[in-house]
Amino acid sequence: MKVTSDDAVATVDELFHGRRLVLCQGKKNLAAVEVADPARDLDTRVALGAAYTTTRRLS
Repeated sequence: MKVTSDDAVATVDELFHGRRLVLCQGKKNLAAVEVADPARDLDTRVALGAAYTTTRRLS
C-alpha cells in the first residue's frame, strides 16, 4: 500500500493474510505493519495510526 498522508486508512481487503501490510512512502521508505484486530472495524476500514501492534522499518 502506498501511503500518501499521515491519516491513511487501509481496508481489510488490502491486508496480507488478514493481518499484515507493507507500507511504501516514496521509493526507499518501507515498513511492515501487523494489525492487532482487523475484524473489530465493522466497516472493514483499519486506521493505520492506531491499529497496529508491530511495525518494522524495512529500508
